[in-house]
Amino acid sequence: MKIPKTFRVHGIKYKTRKNHKLAHEEDRLGYCSFRSHEIVLQSYLKDRPLPKGEVGQTFCHELMHLIFNETTDYKLRDDEKLCERTGKVLHEILITSKGRLMEE
Repeated sequence: MKIPKTFRVHGIKYKTRKNHKLAHEEDRLGYCSFRSHEIVLQSYLKDRPLPKGEVGQTFCHELMHLIFNETTDYKLRDDEKLCERTGKVLHEILITSKGRLMEE
């Protein structure tokens, strides 16, 4: 899955960036910052790249937090299990569609 460097949600431009120290400093593989409009992803762990699928799933997980935040459903935004489950489903849809998702 090719992770976009920028994208828009409700007309707001978001960035995606990598932080190689995130897992070591904060014990997580990604986070979404609603104030700075970015998703930050860990791409290396112990000096080795994380599998692309894991980075893609993390992106989709964080994207679900962002989507629920933009719909102002803060209870859903903070529901880690829901974001994990829906993020995995979204990731599978994007991977298996191979870019053909919007074709008619």
